[in-house]
Parts: sequence; structure tokens; C-alpha cells
Amino acid sequence: MSHVSSRDIETMSSEQLLRTLDDLKDELLQLRA
Repeated sequence: MSHVSSRDIETMSSEQLLRTLDDLKDELLQLRA
């Protein structure tokens, strides 16, 4: 699973952040499946 530190988030653009959140959401859905 991809762990993102708060420092990484601070340096990301909002577009990158949205993509990262989408990836995390997909991983969570796979874990629950």
C-alpha cells in the first residue's frame, strides 16, 4: 500500500493530490472486496 507523508502532500499540486487520493481509494476498495 502506498503511504504518503504529510511533507509529500505539502509539495504536491492539487492535481497530483487528487490522483493520489483516487489511488488510495482504489486500494481500500480492493482490501474490502
